[in-house]
Amino acid sequence: MKKLFVFICILLTLTVLTAQSIQQHPQGKIEKEKAIEKSELPSRLNTSQKEAGLTHSEVNPVSNLQVFPNPAVDYLNVEFKITLVKSVTISIVNQIGQIIHNEEIEITASGSVKEKLDISKIPPGIYFLNLKSDPANQITKRIVIK
Repeated sequence: MKKLFVFICILLTLTVLTAQSIQQHPQGKIEKEKAIEKSELPSRLNTSQKEAGLTHSEVNPVSNLQVFPNPAVDYLNVEFKITLVKSVTISIVNQIGQIIHNEEIEITASGSVKEKLDISKIPPGIYFLNLKSDPANQITKRIVIK
């Protein structure tokens, strides 16, 4: 009975919070706060990072990740921009979390980076390409291999 009461309290709290996030306009239209796309999350700075004076490039040095063609057959092009000189790790992970391909790339200068991955030995399926600049910064894209 106590668990049911706690569940109902949580449900009511969520309902109230949702109702508070919806604003009524004078024209009678209801507008919800702009939803944040998953791809935008890594590029946003939280309040403490802004207060500390950190820029996007200091928080996540990798941006503009493009993976093509998608679906891919034998090769996969990976392009991104990097603002700090360091190494990055590109890994391809299957749907159950197993690393299928892992490659570390040494970055010698800031700017655009283009890599061509040989995926000819990877079986067809849906995978995730992870680009890691350090343990705290990772960008993920879904890829299809035919």
